[in-house]
Amino acid sequence: MEQAHAAVVNLLGSECRYAGATPPTRLKVAGIDLLSVGDIEPRGQDGRVVRVDSGDGRQYQKLIVSKGRIRGAILIGHEELADSVPAAVEAQLEVRHLLPSPEHGDWSVLAA
Repeated sequence: MEQAHAAVVNLLGSECRYAGATPPTRLKVAGIDLLSVGDIEPRGQDGRVVRVDSGDGRQYQKLIVSKGRIRGAILIGHEELADSVPAAVEAQLEVRHLLPSPEHGDWSVLAA
């Protein structure tokens, strides 16, 4: 939809730049929910990974942060975050002040 809007605006003589989108990828296999959105590894020297792993392979959370903003995430077994985390990545949510919560497993703070 965003691409079509930019194309129509440009065809009508105005100028509109398509900024791109960060579509999430969801997969559900044998009761395991997998979500990947945005970057999967940090970029730059200030890039950071926040990882929470249950150790049993059924639950895993990985948050990619650069310049204090969310740039990507990988979730396994966290269907309750399937809407809020992609929205936070799309908005490039500022998380410097929020990081202690995700580091301790509370990702509900990302639902802004």
